[in-house]
Amino acid sequence: MDGIKTKASKSVFRAAWLEYVKWVADPRMLILPVLMIFIYSLAIEPLTANAQVMGERLNLFEPYVAVMNSPVVILILPLTFMALTADFPRIDTNTVFIISRMGRTRWLCSQLMKLAMMAFSYLLAVFAGAVIPVMLTAEASTKWSRVVTGFAEMYPELSGNYGAALIPKNLYYQFPVLGAAALCFLYVFLYLIIIGLVLLTFTVWKRRTAGFVLCGLTVSLGAATFAISSGLQWIFPMSNALIWVHKTTVLRQGIYPMAASVAYLIAVPVVLAVLCFFGVKRFNYDNITEVVF
Repeated sequence: MDGIKTKASKSVFRAAWLEYVKWVADPRMLILPVLMIFIYSLAIEPLTANAQVMGERLNLFEPYVAVMNSPVVILILPLTFMALTADFPRIDTNTVFIISRMGRTRWLCSQLMKLAMMAFSYLLAVFAGAVIPVMLTAEASTKWSRVVTGFAEMYPELSGNYGAALIPKNLYYQFPVLGAAALCFLYVFLYLIIIGLVLLTFTVWKRRTAGFVLCGLTVSLGAATFAISSGLQWIFPMSNALIWVHKTTVLRQGIYPMAASVAYLIAVPVVLAVLCFFGVKRFNYDNITEVVF
């Protein structure tokens, strides 16, 4: 019995890994260098410019925290992920053969594993793109740098520049820098998982195009409600994934419970995964065109 389970687990991992390798080798990955250039010019360069003005060194993790908490970047990241995973799950002429050999449930498990691998590696690439450019000039520390905490005080005439606003007070007052970096990665990872699961759920229920449209609406409406500070922003993943939005600058005073966001970012994927398992039982993979459209 254990041997059968081990064999099943290996087949799931192998299927996920083979599809993941194809995804990494896809020409669409050329989007990533463009994204890194955008991130550098938007979030990293302004921080490093302020560091040069002060003659101080950034914390190694601060550019990454700035990237992951920028309202602009947090809009671009999921849209780019959608572009890279637009054909997820991949449905082609080989799908019939794969599912007939693996079974529907194992195939679905392989797609869930592939999704986790895609989201994790995508955010790992973003992390590398934010950290590598400052590795030689920044320092690894558990404390926020003076560039973040003291720039506005030391240079009040420059306090309105973009770099000074990248990491707001309610972020560095309320979170340690390593904790902020870890939470950013986790929350945005769950955000991307939600996007992927919407695509997967609608595909197995034969509504693939509707799923892609829903993902776009989720991202855009999340950004719009956040921009106008509407109470509706908390029904979308974006605001729940931005950790600084939950806090004020006053110690221990919060705007929205982080526990509620954690529950949201976990409960939504669980519900979508359950819908996937129900949908895959009746998934007709013989008619490829019916599934794709």
